[in-house]
Amino acid sequence: MDPERLKKLLRPEVLSLSPYVAGKTPAKRKGRTLKLASNENLVIDNREVNRYLKRVLQSPSSLAYYPDSHQHRLKEALVQFLSQSGFVISEDQVVFGDGSGESIQMVMNSCLSPGDTVVIPEKSFSLYKTRALLAGAKVIEVPRKEFAVNLEALVDAVCGSRAKLVVFSNPDNPTSTTHSLSSIERFLSSLPEETLVLLDEAYMHFFDWKQSALSLLSRYPNLIVMHTLSKAFGLAALRVGYTVSHRELALEMEKTRLPFNLGLLPQQGAFYRLSHPEAVWKSVSIIQREREKLVAFLREQGLFVLPAGGNFVFCDFGPSYHSLLEGLESHGITVRSLGSFGFEPHFVRITVASPKDMNYFKRFFLSVREEVRR
Repeated sequence: MDPERLKKLLRPEVLSLSPYVAGKTPAKRKGRTLKLASNENLVIDNREVNRYLKRVLQSPSSLAYYPDSHQHRLKEALVQFLSQSGFVISEDQVVFGDGSGESIQMVMNSCLSPGDTVVIPEKSFSLYKTRALLAGAKVIEVPRKEFAVNLEALVDAVCGSRAKLVVFSNPDNPTSTTHSLSSIERFLSSLPEETLVLLDEAYMHFFDWKQSALSLLSRYPNLIVMHTLSKAFGLAALRVGYTVSHRELALEMEKTRLPFNLGLLPQQGAFYRLSHPEAVWKSVSIIQREREKLVAFLREQGLFVLPAGGNFVFCDFGPSYHSLLEGLESHGITVRSLGSFGFEPHFVRITVASPKDMNYFKRFFLSVREEVRR
């Protein structure tokens, strides 16, 4: 069949989409490589989790059975972990997903009908827009204010369009800008009760965990808070995300979840990490210190850098960005040019890593920049 005729069998929404662009992995080379393009936690010590998963697999029948589809043990561990920070939730408020991607899709599958309106900030995580379009929704992208998410403009867009859903992240991806808990509450109080809010807090642990909007759930039943274990928890390879919401919303979203969506190893790895979070907070502390050092270093080089709340910084590499990116990659270092987000490609996102890794990056950044200037 002719390719164009074959495409006519597909939905128009699918044909209009662009594939997801992941952070670039350094090309294989002799010597060291350093991927600073995907905001993974490159500091955390995962050896205990690895040993635990090896013990899980020692049972001859461990791979023959389906994993727990209801994830009871994992939910219990999450509720206990959150309670240690003063967040009181119940297991029936939690829906686990195969990373944040499935969590976003479950929210949208649950609440959106063709023709509904979704409001998002412009230049945001691409899945907000693509999942909404696949649900047949109309997407309104709201301009930013000095790079940050403009909460007031989001409210205006929601009220002007009678939007069904508004989605944004705090800290924001990709700018690392933040809003305080009090600002989030003012935003929620300004919205119609009929508008659902999906607040993506993937990077909240690196900002200020006590600022999480989990504390607002009891007062705003239209709020859905989303977290992931791919970032601060260092389990990106296991693909575990979750939403916390009003019990009635969570029960309905459970209907859209694929059976056994989290396999044995994701469930077990997430359970162990939630039950032993010491490594998480240790790595967060290191990353926060290195983040401030990286911001200061880049500013000392005369570059524009935003204040950062995530485990990454937003920086302007300027007119020579292409040569800088190529030069860094020649030394095995990749960062994320933000052209795929809709920013000019000279804006980049740099993941914060260990002191050793950051010193490695700074060393070659200086040498590459000197070469570019010659």
